[in-house]
Amino acid sequence: MSKKMIALIVLAIVLGGYFYMRFRMDRLVLDTQIWHINSETQAAELTKPNGYTLSEDDAGVFPIHATELAQKFDDFAMAQPSTTRLSGDVETGKITYVQRTKLMRYPDVITVRFREIDADNSTFTMFSRSVVGHSDLGVNQKRALQWLNSFAQVAR
Repeated sequence: MSKKMIALIVLAIVLGGYFYMRFRMDRLVLDTQIWHINSETQAAELTKPNGYTLSEDDAGVFPIHATELAQKFDDFAMAQPSTTRLSGDVETGKITYVQRTKLMRYPDVITVRFREIDADNSTFTMFSRSVVGHSDLGVNQKRALQWLNSFAQVAR
């Protein structure tokens, strides 16, 4: 076999593997019982080492009611690229989103819980974690901080 033929075969195998993995990641079903988490303790367990927890102190105080904050955040999150809602809603004050990476379509799961501080102020926590792999190389922290900064400009 010529070197060209070997190169074409290798290229076909690599491209086939890429498209197979991308196809599989797009169809990966996420169980809401596992990913739509309920407590900070559970979030802490799920976010290490391939995730990030944004605390209420990190998020800060928003001068609006928690329901309004949740609605504004939901609108913001759903406008982000490759993002869908996995579970939850504005009324319950807890929403879980899935955002997929551009190249391989790996899913990352982001759960946001909203809490009323008083009649005029509220805050939230965010738990962002990777579904696939052991390390996220800081992607979840970067996303959480980027979402916070972008959202705070709109909501405050």
